[in-house]
Amino acid sequence: MRILLVIATVVIALLLVAGFALPGEVARRVETSLGGEGYAAEVGGVSIGWFEGRVTLRDLRIEDTSSGQALLQAPEVAVDVALGSLPFGTIHVESVQVPGATLDLTGDQAQRERWMQARRERFAEAPPVHVARVEAKGATVRLSAEQLGEDAVLAPTDLVATDLGNRPGAGKLPTTAHITATVEPGGLLRATFRTDPASDRPIFALDLQGTNLPLELVGQQLGLEVTGGRASLDLQASLREGAYEGEVQVDLENVELEEKGGFLGGLKAEVAEQGAGAAEGLGLLESESSFSGTIEDPDATLGSALRIVLKKALQEAAPA
Repeated sequence: MRILLVIATVVIALLLVAGFALPGEVARRVETSLGGEGYAAEVGGVSIGWFEGRVTLRDLRIEDTSSGQALLQAPEVAVDVALGSLPFGTIHVESVQVPGATLDLTGDQAQRERWMQARRERFAEAPPVHVARVEAKGATVRLSAEQLGEDAVLAPTDLVATDLGNRPGAGKLPTTAHITATVEPGGLLRATFRTDPASDRPIFALDLQGTNLPLELVGQQLGLEVTGGRASLDLQASLREGAYEGEVQVDLENVELEEKGGFLGGLKAEVAEQGAGAAEGLGLLESESSFSGTIEDPDATLGSALRIVLKKALQEAAPA
């Protein structure tokens, strides 16, 4: 989901500043628009198809100015605009292609949120924009321990999103994103995420499945101390007007305990009593629960709200 937000930010900046100017001026404007809040942007080159309405950025890089760590590296961002829409005041984008990008979310989370929020506010003030389809195929996404429980790389990650806009959907969820990501070794995540990026308050519906995931990735969120094992996850959640609810099922298999008692409060007592190293033959442990709550922070963003809901879901799913 985070990759959708960052890519949308890039596309928005390009649409708002390009104006089919000369390539050098487009690059300068995009770099200026994407820079700020502790980040700098660099564009390697720009190609403009004047007759077909295509703008292509090459070698786009957005990096933290303090650490030099790249938030986004994209070999190419290609945007196809419906030229016939321009005289009528609404920018219609037929497609956006972002192949082979790398998104690193292990940096300063608060700084990243401020950067995206600033661009979102600028997007909201712009003339109407509608993006029919965004594709980011073969991406590499890096997540931090703060987000999952342990650093992880999702690669390849494929995203297809439809109907992004900068006008509120009046309580509806116009934008749908389908995401598939490989989690090494051998894990798979699939998600369908529906939202309204232009809503004043975060709003979404999420359907997430994970299979054969390394248990270390979610063990911390489940309140478990483990050194090995696999997990499967089935989660449905929704957020509207600050209130969220959902259902989650977690299956744990071939769990390896870090130490005796590491599962106390997390696994059934008869399992924990077997002590360290006794979990290899535990087989399958299942947990299913419902959860709900509210997000009180009036400044919560879509990203921060999503993290709160996922954390609550995993906490409720901890086997008891």
